[in-house]
Amino acid sequence: MTTQNRYQWRRDKDGMGVWDHRGKVAVAGFGHSPVDRRWDETSMDKTLGAYSMLACELAMEDAGVTPDQIDGVICCQSHIAGGAGGTSSNWAPRSYFDSPYDSEWGLTLVNAEWLVKTMELPNVKYTPSNVPAIGEMMGLAAQSVADGLCTTCLVIYPTGNLQGRYRRGGENAEDYAKGARQWTVPWGNHGGNDFINIFPHNQYCLKYGGTHDDLAPFVINQHRNGLLTPWGFNASNGIDQLTVEDYVSSRYILNPLRLWDCDRPVNASAAYLFTTAERARDMKQPPVYVLNHSQHNFPNRTTQPDLDEIEE
Repeated sequence: MTTQNRYQWRRDKDGMGVWDHRGKVAVAGFGHSPVDRRWDETSMDKTLGAYSMLACELAMEDAGVTPDQIDGVICCQSHIAGGAGGTSSNWAPRSYFDSPYDSEWGLTLVNAEWLVKTMELPNVKYTPSNVPAIGEMMGLAAQSVADGLCTTCLVIYPTGNLQGRYRRGGENAEDYAKGARQWTVPWGNHGGNDFINIFPHNQYCLKYGGTHDDLAPFVINQHRNGLLTPWGFNASNGIDQLTVEDYVSSRYILNPLRLWDCDRPVNASAAYLFTTAERARDMKQPPVYVLNHSQHNFPNRTTQPDLDEIEE
């Protein structure tokens, strides 16, 4: 089984033009586990490993392939919050059962090697490491199939969540804030919404007019779309449609960032089956062809991009 640490798969340069493999790779199957708010730290059929295996089984069933046809497994190990949190962080004592379950693998951690072994996938030859988060991993999967590193590949995105541990580990558990983090961490943990989104959005309102609560229609529509997904957390847990009043009266996380501006960490797993367009024609579902993939590589001028930098 080979892993690829230095595989130059990204399309992140200007002027690359049309992808050479346009329409030659397809997504032929999809599987999704139930979506829980958190793992209950008890049910073995609701662990991140169990949910990831279920998602893979459903994706293979959806495509009409058998385990022996899988020759690639791409699994994101960040588990929604990277080394700083979710279930990928081991900073705190375990609050659940001891041996014989003395390893986090299959409980709160999942990677390609664990899936291949546990699911008994006999012909897997490609399990890259350092897999990026979704959707960059979709680009990695498409390019890997196009370059012949595998022909029928499971792409898994596990998202774990344990009570009281989200974004509490990794660098966030250190006693000192080093490097660029010294300008942010002393004021608390800062994720994508507060600094990356709210700061430039405030500048946008000052420059072009408007207020933060003008985002209400967008947030409400996103919530509505989520309720249309039957296996989604909101739909499967009977959560009512968000209203304008709900949004504008919700508590601040970091003024003007409101509760409903943020995502909801969950415990779930999704799997997609990538294959060649030629193979996909003989599978159960109409294929979804990959026409291109691209990534950005531009460096930030500062620790916190402002509106001018974002608009350039």
